[in-house]
Amino acid sequence: MTDSDAHYIYADRPVMIKSKIICTIGPKTQAPEALGKLIENGMNVMRMNFSHGTHEYHAKTIVNLQTYLSSTKSPKTVAVLLDTKGPEIRSGKLVGGVDKKLKAGSTFTFHNDQSRLGDETQVSTSYSSLAVSVKPGDRILVDDGLIGMQVLETKPETGEVVCRVENDASLGETKGVNLPGIVVDLPAITEKDAGDIRFGIEQGVDFIAASFIRKAADVNEIRELIKGTGIKIISKIENQEGLENFDEILAASDGIMVARGDLGVEIPVEQVARFQKMMIRKCNAAGKPVVTATQMLESMIVNPRPTRAEATDVANAVLDGSDCVMLSGETAKGSFPYLAVDMMSKICREAEIDINYSELYPTLRRQVTLPIGVSEAVASSAVKTSWDVHAALIIVLTQTGNTARAISKYRPIAPVLAVTSSPQAARQCQVLRGIYPLLVDSMTGTEDIVNKAMIWGLKMGMAQKGDPVVVTSGVLESTTGSTNIMRVLKCVGLEDA
Repeated sequence: MTDSDAHYIYADRPVMIKSKIICTIGPKTQAPEALGKLIENGMNVMRMNFSHGTHEYHAKTIVNLQTYLSSTKSPKTVAVLLDTKGPEIRSGKLVGGVDKKLKAGSTFTFHNDQSRLGDETQVSTSYSSLAVSVKPGDRILVDDGLIGMQVLETKPETGEVVCRVENDASLGETKGVNLPGIVVDLPAITEKDAGDIRFGIEQGVDFIAASFIRKAADVNEIRELIKGTGIKIISKIENQEGLENFDEILAASDGIMVARGDLGVEIPVEQVARFQKMMIRKCNAAGKPVVTATQMLESMIVNPRPTRAEATDVANAVLDGSDCVMLSGETAKGSFPYLAVDMMSKICREAEIDINYSELYPTLRRQVTLPIGVSEAVASSAVKTSWDVHAALIIVLTQTGNTARAISKYRPIAPVLAVTSSPQAARQCQVLRGIYPLLVDSMTGTEDIVNKAMIWGLKMGMAQKGDPVVVTSGVLESTTGSTNIMRVLKCVGLEDA
């Protein structure tokens, strides 16, 4: 059999992809039946973007998800992610509410007077410290970097910043303002963010995607707000300061999102790929999930097929080590939301065929700083053993999902069933590459649980009777942090159910 033959055989297999897909929900996809189509096509995590929509709107989205899941015979596990608006800088309103034409070389002034409507020569901003944050020679970018300005003069006493326009452009109302390479004096979480997070806690969300995280203290501030809820924090890296403090942010966070939208404006766009790879590499070494996001299949907002470059971008994100890939406008407002998820899933499946798992495990092991905890040592050994015995399946009994995360860190080729009695832990496994959650009523009766998991694996086509199965569990049943046993069993048959 040639390599090309293998390609087609694998492509047609009904194998569940290891990569996880996050979909942003908008008006096009909010209805229960629309959410159902996204789930059937591969959505693992439902993202709610709190830059748009009211609390009532987002509450309706969650209700619709629950409505769909409760209506299916075998409901899938879908996590809910709340993406905060974050502390951002925006330009003000304009005279007549219409766009203004800016000419390259003309002088333009930013100021703090919100009551003064903007025109071709000036506009207000929401950032009162602009005049003391920038200096002559710095750049200010507006509207996703489409308008470039160079600072000529700052007037801290009046709060004005005089600039030269770098290119002909059209300025709209309330556009995003970026200050590349500038340390800004903005709060980690705004009043709106705090209110949104409290709403998320009430609604039982699983993840907070925290926008514009610049240092570990920002993460800790959010951690205080969600204390005792079990919600995980995924920090979005969107500017130079976040990159400079990446190691401390990673240590304080539960996961990272490579948010390439603002990042590609805040740093030179040609550097985005380098920093994306750096962040993915460090997340993999730390065993924390990493999401690659923004413009992944952007053209599918209007077209039924992605560009070749977009398909390659998704595949490279998977090959680099991303746990999750994310769709934004493609599913929130696009004309082909279900095709976009299906295409994302297909690209991930093809990319995963090319991953050399036999080299991945020893590479990851070499990066580990010893000593490690007992649970992680068992997890690492389970992955190594699954290689040695050619296990068809790894079964993890996990109360909180921590052992599942440790196993995912070592990137096994065998599918991993994470068996838990915690609905929240099951949903939070949906950002871990190669982990498939299985929810059970109770964690007591280890042998019975393992039996059920094997039978579920059989039904899903992951294993056959007699295949080696690696199992991790703890001596103390139903006890968090007690994983200390690893065994190899033979898979039961359906007649043993």
